[in-house]
Amino acid sequence: MNIKITQSEETVLSHHKAGKNISEIADILSISHHTVKALLNSALRKLKLNK
Repeated sequence: MNIKITQSEETVLSHHKAGKNISEIADILSISHHTVKALLNSALRKLKLNK
């Protein structure tokens, strides 16, 4: 299986894995927390790690 996630999704996942919360990731990347949530949910869905 070839799973393709975007660069943005990968960046958010990397910060999440490092223990950053959504607000911290949003501040680091200068994006809204809504965008962080959307990217994280999208990546987890693609990786089938969410419900």
